[in-house]
Amino acid sequence: VLKYKVVVKAPVTVRPAGELRLVEAQAEGSIKQIEVKVNQSVQAGDVIAVIDDTNLQSQKRQLLNKIDSAQQQLRQLQAQQQWIDRQLAAETEQLQRIISSAEADLRLNQRAYQDSLTVSKADIQEAEAALALAEDELTRYQKLADTGAVSELQVQEKVAAVVVSKARLTKVKAALNPSDAQVVMAKERIAQEQARGEATIARLTQEREEQLRQYQEFNSQLVSDRQDLESVEHELKYTKIRAPISGIILELKLRNFAQVVQRGDEIAQIAPATEDITLKAMVASQDINQVEIGQSVDVRISACPYPDFGTLPGVVKAASPDAVNSETTTRPSFPNASSSPSRRSYEVIIQPTQLMLATNQRQCLIQPGMEGQAEIISRQETVLQFFLRKARLQANL
Repeated sequence: VLKYKVVVKAPVTVRPAGELRLVEAQAEGSIKQIEVKVNQSVQAGDVIAVIDDTNLQSQKRQLLNKIDSAQQQLRQLQAQQQWIDRQLAAETEQLQRIISSAEADLRLNQRAYQDSLTVSKADIQEAEAALALAEDELTRYQKLADTGAVSELQVQEKVAAVVVSKARLTKVKAALNPSDAQVVMAKERIAQEQARGEATIARLTQEREEQLRQYQEFNSQLVSDRQDLESVEHELKYTKIRAPISGIILELKLRNFAQVVQRGDEIAQIAPATEDITLKAMVASQDINQVEIGQSVDVRISACPYPDFGTLPGVVKAASPDAVNSETTTRPSFPNASSSPSRRSYEVIIQPTQLMLATNQRQCLIQPGMEGQAEIISRQETVLQFFLRKARLQANL
């Protein structure tokens, strides 16, 4: 009995085995160059497109100039700080020497003053002793004069001696408190030098603190500029959109130069470089219930004319769990093709049993990107069963 094949027809596209890799923009800007075309082979790292980096290059130059200027300022501030440190050290050392010298003078003047006090006290004691002696002799001579033992002239000499002793005692007492002006001047000099040195050190310290504040500001700005430069260089690296893997450009989203892209925008789809292929068929939703895994498939490849090469055999390997939009799916035209599948279709994966169609004299290698039509054999029935099924369908209508 002659069997009749009941088939489900669906457009099919040849795809490389393995999952496609999406290439996304990691920087934003307008496209300056497009280096690849659809179906072009690329190696991992090859440039797919170049984003205009004029603004980023300008930012980089500005940041480099700012960094260079900041580094010069920091070097100048470091030199100024070193000069101030040397000045502080020199001023401190000089102040210590001046104060040490002034303190030595003070000690010398204090010693001289104390010596003067000691000498004055000794002179007073000596003058007092001389006065007492002169007075005793005067008294003794006056008594002798009353008896006539001594002359009046001798008494007057003793009176004169007493007067002289009193005068000397008065003079010595007047010198009892020597002037301490030298001591006061020495102390004043120490205070003046101390004040002058401290003022100079305070001024230099203030200048150093100001220099340190400026240094910290420039250094903070330098750190910020270096971070900005690192960010700009990072973005510049991504202005060249590169292929993440070796393979074939299956789809290119770039339409023209000057097209503006944002971070995360899809740029291309790359099929991994492999000799294995699969066939992706889009089965209409009303026919999917007739498709099962393991069913045989005959595929007509448009690039391999059916009259010359026949069909490519295959097996259903998988079907999508849900329908997807198939508006943009390429549908090959065949004279005897059924009507286009509905807008919502199921993706069915077909594994071909061979990678080439051949006749006695010609070969047709199956390559990614080729299109065709699949006939999925859902079942076989006799001609009588076919007509009875058609009759039942018409009766139900």
